[in-house]
Amino acid sequence: MNQIIINIIKVAIRKAKSFKCFDYRQELLKLTDDLGGVEKEVIQLITDILSYHMNKNNPKQPFEPYAIFEGKRSAALSDLSQQDIETLISLYPYIEDSEIKARISDVIWTRNKIYKYGQDAIDNYLISAARLEDWDHWTVFSDRIERALQLALYFGKDNDKVNQVITYIEETITKINGEDPLYLTGKLVELLLEQNNVNVGQFIIILESKISRNLEEAEYSKSRYYMDVLAKCYQKMGCKDKYEGTIERIAMAYEEEAEYLGEDGNKNNVIIIRLLEDAIKTYRKIPGKKQKNDEILSKLEVFKKKMSENLKEFSHSMDITNIVTEIEKSFRGKEKLVCIAKLAFIQSINTKSSLEERVNNLHKSSPLAFLVNREIVDNDGKRITNMPDLNSGSEEERLEALEAHMLMEAANNHSIQSGILINHALMIISDEHEIDRKDLDFLVTNNMFIPLGRGQIFVEGLYEGFKGNFMKAIHLLIPQIENSFREVARMCGDIVTTFENDGKEQAKSLNSIFELPNFVEAFDEDLLFDLRSLLTEKYGSNMRNKLAHGLLSYEEASSSISLYVWWISLRLCCMYSDNLNQYISENKKLFA
Repeated sequence: MNQIIINIIKVAIRKAKSFKCFDYRQELLKLTDDLGGVEKEVIQLITDILSYHMNKNNPKQPFEPYAIFEGKRSAALSDLSQQDIETLISLYPYIEDSEIKARISDVIWTRNKIYKYGQDAIDNYLISAARLEDWDHWTVFSDRIERALQLALYFGKDNDKVNQVITYIEETITKINGEDPLYLTGKLVELLLEQNNVNVGQFIIILESKISRNLEEAEYSKSRYYMDVLAKCYQKMGCKDKYEGTIERIAMAYEEEAEYLGEDGNKNNVIIIRLLEDAIKTYRKIPGKKQKNDEILSKLEVFKKKMSENLKEFSHSMDITNIVTEIEKSFRGKEKLVCIAKLAFIQSINTKSSLEERVNNLHKSSPLAFLVNREIVDNDGKRITNMPDLNSGSEEERLEALEAHMLMEAANNHSIQSGILINHALMIISDEHEIDRKDLDFLVTNNMFIPLGRGQIFVEGLYEGFKGNFMKAIHLLIPQIENSFREVARMCGDIVTTFENDGKEQAKSLNSIFELPNFVEAFDEDLLFDLRSLLTEKYGSNMRNKLAHGLLSYEEASSSISLYVWWISLRLCCMYSDNLNQYISENKKLFA
């Protein structure tokens, strides 16, 4: 029996497009149809453990289901029985592939804490990492090294395995010698910074070369990242003057990038504002920079006045499908990043004019329906409000009533759109791709919509949505969306706080933000109306206020409306992502 299974695994490995667990799983699934009995059960067990997503932020229990949809989920570690573990142990000696051996040994260690398999997993991860080394797609490589280090540390900080992994990392950094194009060198140095008795000073020259090269190529974000790593090295080494000098270099790099973008007219005003504010925050970390900050503040005021000139440009980038039957063609067999972008722009936002036209047409065709006093009730049947009457009152009252019905119509459309278009596309993506948090880091870095320090919260919320866990996703994302809009309004020149009688300063709610004059003038009218219906209006879905006051039921928090909230969050992140917009611009054929 073992030989049959091993042969099937070898076939899957040979056919897989890469030496990664998820790709092995995809090929194994194609080979199970003709199997039966024990062989089918064992191969199913292997495909299950290969499907696990690894969350390195939880090193004690790193394995998660890769998908959760409508209360259902894919395979989880908790599903494994003791008999399953024994089956894996019996198969383990016959498997040659390091990637699969790493997964099996890590699963056995995580579940049963058998010493041998924890030790083996470290070796297997390093062997698999060496085979997957790719400086362009560096996270696949570094993830396995990081997991090997996490496992090694379980056996004591001074044990041989820790030294083995640290030596591997040091030799890799030296071998790369700063020639990688992205963040691999920095990530590996950061892993060493967390360990005791490691001489990070040996990598100062390499880090300096990375900084210089990126500055020469106007890759300011990368250069600041490597400056930050360099500063941490000096801090670990106890070099206070060099640490503060590097922090000042980071601030100067923010200024330099702002000046560089300012040469391209007014279209980068929003980004420049963020950069100048980051420069100020960075200068404040070191003493004696008040005069410098005052100079930057003067520049900042100039750009804030120009804020509204370019904010609307980001609102509608792409509309890649008009009918449901085209979704398969648009998403099947496409690259992961292309699918993410296409999902974000799978449909246009409903325009106010189209909503007004639909409400008026419905009113003309069924006038009696608008004479009936319609109540809006909550999940417990309690009346929230009545829909205003379109047939009576002054012109001002009629316009207010019209807007109320347009808000309700927008909310109805959200449910239909998410239930059909978005859900179907998302299921195709989940079927063909394993979405990793690293894929979403690409969206939240260099993103004017996402304030400093909030990127990883957006990543977690988007990640949960790609897994199908929309209840958790909206609890993470809605507060962050509110904070982001507050920040955008502040950059537009609006006052986003209030002062209470006792002197306390309070942040304005999203309802108030959506009414601030500079923000309303700067932001896209149709998107703003859509967001009001979705998040803040009692005649719409009102999801922000329901969530804030604990009024969302389990069903509503997992509904198609919650899917739409998640989707609009993805869209906002994609709209304002410099990285994604550059990718789309450079790969227009992929989005045709």
